[in-house]
Amino acid sequence: MCRAMRTRSLLWKLNTSWSAGDPSSCSPYSLRLRAISGATIASSERKRGLWIIETQDQLIGFAREAIQLKSPPSMFVDWFGGEPLLAPAIIERLSTAFIQICDRHGVAYRAQVITNGTRLDANLAAMLERSRVDRVQITLDGPASIHDVRRPYHSGSGSSFAKIIEALSCILGKFVIRLRINVDRNNLHSVWPLLDFFEGQGWIGADTNFYPYLARISAFTEACSGFAKQVSTLEEFYEVQFRWMERLRELGVAVEEHGLYQFPEPKLYNCGAVGHNGFVFTPDGEIHKCGLEVDDSSRAIGRLREPLQYDSPQRERFSKYSPFQNQVCRECEFLPTCLGGCPRDRIEDHVVEVKNNCEFHKRFERELLMFHLGYMPYALGDRHSVPSAESSVLFPIIQ
Repeated sequence: MCRAMRTRSLLWKLNTSWSAGDPSSCSPYSLRLRAISGATIASSERKRGLWIIETQDQLIGFAREAIQLKSPPSMFVDWFGGEPLLAPAIIERLSTAFIQICDRHGVAYRAQVITNGTRLDANLAAMLERSRVDRVQITLDGPASIHDVRRPYHSGSGSSFAKIIEALSCILGKFVIRLRINVDRNNLHSVWPLLDFFEGQGWIGADTNFYPYLARISAFTEACSGFAKQVSTLEEFYEVQFRWMERLRELGVAVEEHGLYQFPEPKLYNCGAVGHNGFVFTPDGEIHKCGLEVDDSSRAIGRLREPLQYDSPQRERFSKYSPFQNQVCRECEFLPTCLGGCPRDRIEDHVVEVKNNCEFHKRFERELLMFHLGYMPYALGDRHSVPSAESSVLFPIIQ
């Protein structure tokens, strides 16, 4: 291994030994907790339940001990589910305790909620602000004609799309809003009316903190395997993605400054699962490293009511993982921006997912870089729009 690669490998070990994940939002030395605050986890063995007081207090104790022992500069909490806003009282109680602990120890505190948006109103928005939530992620499956078919209310009446739009108008300007638009082969070319609508509402601009982005669905878990035939190819997706980002840029969104829009940049680590300070908790008190494994109790690294075993096999699956152990990754020019992709896919030898990740970097990272540097025709497939020699001096990575 060359000197440069040894240095990168050392940096990986240093940062994962302290990191909490999500390098775009928190320090690599932060404590990060992801809490399922209630409702259902979609899985083959559906888990249900709310946090009882005893388990809530155990989680508070876990956070207090971690902050006292490790003295992190910050703490970041993700509230997700299921639907976390089915349990607002639990979010507020736990948040109040976390904030008190952090304030007492001089630790910065932030949080995000991932919600379907149908329950958001002024009262819940005020609760989230008190709980120091500064980011909200909401999901659409396309315009109303598609979204309401895919996400109907259980009662069969009413429009969940209309309720989400109402919620967005209520919270705009109060939070950073990441609007995830799930796309597949069936709805990929139906997204444009959404952008027209957002523009007409005045939601998109340089200072609105409203970021609609396209998310190509994938069969991440066994429960999603039935959707595999609906997954768009990378070519199909990026044909629309580049034009979507260009439209946002024309409307004043600095797409190159936000990871949602895939600006290629080196990473120190790539997932909270491999960071020693990143944890996922379920309402029954299980502790996991990966959010995709919460439906499988055999993958838990421990329980809140028991002392955490740092050498447990399930924890060591991630703590001992490194992309620098893989010869293909070590020799790949995209390693600094990829770091091997999803650690779980590598550990579990998910051949298709690993292949797709490699294909993305090898076929589209250059196009993404060219797009963000302003070479839109090149990104859209016009290979005659090659940068000048002068620009190659400015950006020597481009040859």
